[in-house]
Amino acid sequence: MKKNIFLLFLALCSFSAIHAQITSTLSDDGTLTISGTGNMPDFSINVNNRTTAPWDSQRDKIKTVVIKDGVTSIGKYAFFWCSGLTSITIPNSVTSIGEHAFANCI
Repeated sequence: MKKNIFLLFLALCSFSAIHAQITSTLSDDGTLTISGTGNMPDFSINVNNRTTAPWDSQRDKIKTVVIKDGVTSIGKYAFFWCSGLTSITIPNSVTSIGEHAFANCI
């Protein structure tokens, strides 16, 4: 019985980790707000230095990033080439930052 409850607990935890819900909004003043719970996904980069991050097409407008409590990681290449980025707020809930997350942020 205890083993079944433990396995059910592990399955629920795995489901939650896989189905993390992260959302982003970019305001007119250049503030990108990332909120939700769980890990931000990792992103990839192509030969034109464009990433798969949903805000990549707007990256030249991003000045400030605010990550809300509940987000537990920053994905690979998340803010790659966000050259206008001057400020970022990272809560204590973030425990890992992916490689090249802030590469080429001048």
